[in-house]
Amino acid sequence: KNLAPNVVGEDGSVAIRITREEVSRSLCRMLCRPLVSTSANMSGQPSAATFGQISEEIKAAVDYIVPLRQNEHNMPPRIVKLYNDGVFKVIR
Repeated sequence: KNLAPNVVGEDGSVAIRITREEVSRSLCRMLCRPLVSTSANMSGQPSAATFGQISEEIKAAVDYIVPLRQNEHNMPPRIVKLYNDGVFKVIR
């Protein structure tokens, strides 16, 4: 409900990334809403586990990189896929 059409999948689902990363969590709290983002990897490629694993192509294509904790190994965020009938599936 009230989602931009470009964040809803062809099957009517939406994937939600639940981050433990404090900068992202703080931004969501301050804005009182979620942020739309994508993984830092090319489609079909594995997700980067660290900042150093993000390709230079992706880094060059973004407007800003938060200069914090780029050397830490963080647990990947939980991803939940929600369907328009209320059913959900934990992806990771």
